[in-house]
Amino acid sequence: MKKIIRIYAVLLAAAMLISLAACGTEQGENKEQTTVSDEREVKTRVAVQDGSSGLGLLKFKDDRSYAYDVEYYSDPQEIASLVEKGEADIAAVPLNLAAELYKKTNGGIQMIAVNTLGMLYVLSSDESVKSLEDLKGKTVYSSCPGAMPEYIVNYILDKNGIEDIDIQYKSTHSELASLAIDGKAEICILPGYFAAKVIAGNDKMKNIIVLTDEWNKVSEAELAMGCYIARKDFIESNPEILSEFLEFAEISTNYINDITRSLIFLIEGKYFETQEEAAWAVSGSGAVFITGEKMKNIAAPEFEILFNAYPASIGGEIPNDAFYN
Repeated sequence: MKKIIRIYAVLLAAAMLISLAACGTEQGENKEQTTVSDEREVKTRVAVQDGSSGLGLLKFKDDRSYAYDVEYYSDPQEIASLVEKGEADIAAVPLNLAAELYKKTNGGIQMIAVNTLGMLYVLSSDESVKSLEDLKGKTVYSSCPGAMPEYIVNYILDKNGIEDIDIQYKSTHSELASLAIDGKAEICILPGYFAAKVIAGNDKMKNIIVLTDEWNKVSEAELAMGCYIARKDFIESNPEILSEFLEFAEISTNYINDITRSLIFLIEGKYFETQEEAAWAVSGSGAVFITGEKMKNIAAPEFEILFNAYPASIGGEIPNDAFYN
């Protein structure tokens, strides 16, 4: 409940400050343009999962098209295939999929940043659902089987001894969100970006459970959901471009997280229809940009948890130190 109150407080503050955003944006954006926008003959290919995982790169995509070809995909497995085939240089993927790819490519990729911390929500139009216990005997819809939502939800339920739940998976977040908006998924689990769209599109759906809070009750590890990875051969051949990407991706993430600035951009870009929807999505997205030792200190404990509970979820082994760039 405190999480929900905090989100609505942010919405109220955002509505009050939106008129100030336009005045302050131009100066802030000029400060962030730290390179000449020369069109590059060969652009860096960036594959990103849509939704919360890719929210932080929206401004990057808008500002850096002269040098980066950023494409969004619904299915993380499609992104993995692009990385394996050398058709994507940098990618945003679920945390566990990064470990799988590291094993599958024999160390051919590295993690370069954590981009999303806990951001899963249980939404429901069923007024009898107020806690995890209330999910017993219910049908719950989730998305992206084989990715982080499946393993995080299962881990939380296992730790709470909750078994009698029928979890039905849809292939993508967008597919599930559409069903929930249409009233065809009474209880569903979605990341903040799509949760915001469902709540905006179906006034019967409410944010009932913040799964990050439930994770924190059963685990001491911080809940990372997604990360940026890059092919190792690309990193070795293009150190300056990688450094540039990291700089500008962090700037983009900070911009999106500054709601008083990003609301105008998000509405005008047609990413969201209302200020309230956009502000809820940003507040609940968990978008971050964490590199270096701190990145490893967040990811490594979570890999241990996933390996001990579901070894196959990370490719059957915990990534070694060479995984971290």
